[in-house]
Amino acid sequence: MKYAKIIPILTVAAVFAAVAIIMSSVMSDHGERMETAGSGADAVPDTESDAMPDVSSSDGVITEASASDTSGAYVTAAESSDVTTIPETEPAPVQTIPVGIYKKDGKTCRLLTEYKSIWPESDRDKLWKLDTWTYKDRENLICDIDYFAVFTSEEEKIDFSYWDKTWVDRWESCGLDDSYKIGFELEIVKKSGGPSERITVLSPSDTFKAEKYFELYLYDCVAHAHDSWYSHITEKTNYDDTKNVMIKITLRDGCYDVESILLTAFVYSGADEFDADGFYIGANKYTITVSRE
Repeated sequence: MKYAKIIPILTVAAVFAAVAIIMSSVMSDHGERMETAGSGADAVPDTESDAMPDVSSSDGVITEASASDTSGAYVTAAESSDVTTIPETEPAPVQTIPVGIYKKDGKTCRLLTEYKSIWPESDRDKLWKLDTWTYKDRENLICDIDYFAVFTSEEEKIDFSYWDKTWVDRWESCGLDDSYKIGFELEIVKKSGGPSERITVLSPSDTFKAEKYFELYLYDCVAHAHDSWYSHITEKTNYDDTKNVMIKITLRDGCYDVESILLTAFVYSGADEFDADGFYIGANKYTITVSRE
């Protein structure tokens, strides 16, 4: 009887001891897991885990990265709104008409990239002529540089016969008629290095825009293809079919301040080929540098 009473007491004690051992094991394992998770400086996330990255934000607004973003990064709404959108720009115009500036020498026209000549150095220079006819109330010094012809061609050398043949053949081979015109832009580069000056020349009314530095004269060589002598185009002789085939640059004494002149010839057919300041913005053009030797 005495041993019968002791056995149940031992059984109960054994149960409690077993429970204590199990609880101790669980707590020990939990403590190890907590210690491992708490070492943030050394922790490397499991690449196959579903653990969320740190998404803390100073403004508390979170924007989840798109599904295509494989970096798993998350950005704030403020960050996403800072993305700059680059506006679409219009494609640059493409040249569709060949244009060249040529020096005619007898029966040969040669394509120019630059042209150098002797310019007067002072008012006493023998290169100057005294102009007594342009203005009735004053005289001025002038010195011709040269004549420059414009062909719708990019050939290095053109064998010349007559303007109404050699020139017209190339004009018409480009599909051009009287609705197309030739214009010029001249940019004056200063010796001082200051801002350059630009002018557009479409007709005789534009030829004295920069008369401090030079005068300009336009010639319709095609209309006078078989004349032994002819004058430059004037407002009275500027017709709908007049063509600015050739331009002459005549220096004035303001040329002392000029380093070079950028001469551009272009072919155009409408006002939409010019900007708000009247400068040509199309692609059918050709430029040479005219300067002193």
